[in-house]
Amino acid sequence: MLRWKCDFQRVKPEHLCEQFSFEIFTAVLLKAIKDRVPVWGGDASEFHELLGYENSILRLNYPSHITTSSIIFHPVEEKVLLFHHKKIGEWVYPGGHADGDWYWLRSAVRECFEETGISEIDVVLPSASDNCIYKMNDPAALLPWIVHKFPRAPSYDGEPAHFHFDVIYVFRACGSDFILNTKEGSAMRWFKRSELNSIVEAGEDSQNGVSLLTATLITKIWDACCPPFFSPIDSTSNFVLVS
Repeated sequence: MLRWKCDFQRVKPEHLCEQFSFEIFTAVLLKAIKDRVPVWGGDASEFHELLGYENSILRLNYPSHITTSSIIFHPVEEKVLLFHHKKIGEWVYPGGHADGDWYWLRSAVRECFEETGISEIDVVLPSASDNCIYKMNDPAALLPWIVHKFPRAPSYDGEPAHFHFDVIYVFRACGSDFILNTKEGSAMRWFKRSELNSIVEAGEDSQNGVSLLTATLITKIWDACCPPFFSPIDSTSNFVLVS
C-alpha cells in the first residue's frame, strides 16, 4: 500500500516529477489505463478518446470531463465513509474536479483530505486482493480501480448538462476520526457494509439518501478488496511514503 500523510505537498513519489503534465501522463500511464482499468456506465472507447485531449481534465471541458474520487474504508472494520452532499442531496464518497492535474492519485488524495479532514490514509492498489507487489516505477502503482461515467444535470450557476468520467481510487483510513467540511456536506459517518448490502438487495435507493448506484459500486469494489485487506495496519507495509 501507498501511505500518504495529511501534508501531501511534501509527499513526492520518487519516480514522479512534481509537475505531472499531460505529456508525462500519456507516456507513463495511458497504455496501462487502457489495458487495465474498467469503465462502468459507459463505453470504454469513449473514455479512451477523452484521454487524448489535454483539456479533458478541466471542469469547463464539455460535454464530458474527468474527475477524481475515492472510496475510503475504515482501518479495521467493514465500514465505508460517506458524507451527505448539500448540492447533490445524497450520501456520496469524497471527490471533485481535478482542475488540470493529470496526476489523478494526487487529485483524489487532495479531495479526500479536504472533504473528510482525515490526517493519513493508505492507498489500496487494485491488485491488493491478488497479493501483487508493484515496483515504484510500475505505472500500475498509480492506477485507479474503476472509471465511472455518470450524468450531471444543469446547475443554478449556469453549468450545462454534461458527463463526468470519475476516476475512483480506494483508500484505507489510518484512524476512524474525521472532520466534516461543512462547505459541501451536511453530515458524515461510517456506513456498515450490511447497510449497503441491504440497499443492493432491495434494488432501490434508500430512504435515508444512499443511492442504489452508489451502494452497488462500493459493494462491487468491496468484494474485490476482500480480506486480508481488513487486517490491522502494518506499519512496515510496502510503499510507505511519508514526509
